[in-house]
Amino acid sequence: MLDQLFSGLKEQLGSQITKEAGVDDSKLDGIMSVVGDVTKNEVTKELTGGGVSGLMNLFSNSSNNSAANSIQNNITSGIVEGLMNKVGIEGQTAKMVANTAVPIVMNLITKENSKTPEDDPSPIANLFGGGDSGSLLGGIADKLF
Repeated sequence: MLDQLFSGLKEQLGSQITKEAGVDDSKLDGIMSVVGDVTKNEVTKELTGGGVSGLMNLFSNSSNNSAANSIQNNITSGIVEGLMNKVGIEGQTAKMVANTAVPIVMNLITKENSKTPEDDPSPIANLFGGGDSGSLLGGIADKLF
């Protein structure tokens, strides 16, 4: 499911990152890995920790509430940290990459989530590794990045 949903993400995101942040193409695989891992970890943490309502708001067409803002900030800061520590990208450039990547990833997940009623979390659980919020193996990084 994620393969279809996110097909072309690396090309779309990669060209924007190389153009806007000046990152070398050789770092794209590492960048995609960090983006996927951090997104998976943060969403999984929220799903298993009772933060489904924040996720539902984050992946909706509504303005973010404080819980959704917190989740998105955690994803963004985790990506910046991962890019600096794992990929060796300088801090300011890592922020530019994260600020480019996060909205694109959020938008793709939101589009998938909007196919069901607003109170149905099943698309999020399905995207992140299972048919329900308790079954989260596999995940976005394994299937997408």
